[in-house]
Amino acid sequence: MDQDYFENIMMDFNGRPQEPQSLSGSGDSLSSYPSPNQPGSPVAIVTSTEDIQVSSASDERVQKSKPYNKRLPPPKQLYTTELAVLCRICGDKASGFHYGVHSCEGCKGFFRRTIKKNLVYKPCRALKQCKLSLGSRNKCQHCRFQRCLRAGMSQDAVRFGRMPKVEREKLMADKEELEENSSVRILELRSITDIIKQSFHQHVVKILLKFNGGDEDKQESKDILINQLESEEDFENWKIYVKYQEVVLPLMEGAVRFAKQLPGFLELSTYDQITLMKQASMSVAIVAMSPLVEDVKFKIPGMEMNLILNKSLLEECRIVRQLFGQIWKFYEKLKKFELLQSEISLFCATLCFSENPFLQSPIEIDKIQQDLLQALRIELKHNHPKQRHLFPNLVMLVTDLRQAVEAFGQNIRIGIIDKSKDLSDTAPLIKEMFNI
Repeated sequence: MDQDYFENIMMDFNGRPQEPQSLSGSGDSLSSYPSPNQPGSPVAIVTSTEDIQVSSASDERVQKSKPYNKRLPPPKQLYTTELAVLCRICGDKASGFHYGVHSCEGCKGFFRRTIKKNLVYKPCRALKQCKLSLGSRNKCQHCRFQRCLRAGMSQDAVRFGRMPKVEREKLMADKEELEENSSVRILELRSITDIIKQSFHQHVVKILLKFNGGDEDKQESKDILINQLESEEDFENWKIYVKYQEVVLPLMEGAVRFAKQLPGFLELSTYDQITLMKQASMSVAIVAMSPLVEDVKFKIPGMEMNLILNKSLLEECRIVRQLFGQIWKFYEKLKKFELLQSEISLFCATLCFSENPFLQSPIEIDKIQQDLLQALRIELKHNHPKQRHLFPNLVMLVTDLRQAVEAFGQNIRIGIIDKSKDLSDTAPLIKEMFNI
């Protein structure tokens, strides 16, 4: 081919990470209670023997109901010590659930001051690559605040009542993980998870939302349900393959942007970057489209119309079976895992560093993938503490995904899916990926 489409994509995309939107407003605060020795205090001052007797009888009730002095910090939530809960920001011992995240008193206060005073910090001197820990959390306020945002801290996140049983099980799984890995290592992997989740949403999920009705500026598309196709000519008349590419191609380009945000990717040679993305971009696009499959229907969203394909078409139409057969089987297995977006994003990140015999730096790439797999394992264990075999089962599913992608390319190459002259209905980017 005269033009290397993948190389152009890799060179054109800006690899700098997106800044989260800043927040403003007031943070949470303790309720103000009067001091026990001040007028209006609900705790009476003892002045006589009778008072002593009455007070002695109700001493336990008074102690339980006695309010906090507003100058004193509230007592730490005991479960944070019992379950060895770490601050999601700096790795210190967490004192409770603050602003939607388990965090220590230091990071809670830092976030509250930043929001309440609407502070804007100087840009990071280390190009936003500071590694936060208990000892370094005060060195770069910019990175510390961005870490708070990526971890999910929000002034609107408030939780009342007792801890749900499910969350306690998650924290117990975290405690078990602490026995095998250092707190510094776990903090590092969770920091990577937060960055990847944010990048995946920014560069991949938003593309799918734009097609699937999540864009407010997008006009509502008309749903067209296809229950049967009389012939392969009907497949071509509906332009099913062309419309499928209209969704896949932007997602493949989004996968490249996503990969350039992953730790260590930009340090690789341009050759290795292109090699990895030619192998992974289609896989990431397929995984990203998994929400479009519901029971026996597969949705191909479009700007003007959404094609809804019934699963029965796999049996009735050979060309539909060749295009979507193995992909649909992969979706059915993936759906059973009920993965969260953070887990989907980590799974896609591991796909971007899959082994390839033509890589120039296989050892460095394998090391990055191992870190990502470790982050994925910890995330799965935290969110699904009772499903001990979820991680290995998900990793095994990569083989099904690769077979689906290879079958897709092979069916294009031999003219089953694209029957046009010189495969003109297939986009140049897809041709180059499969060396067609």
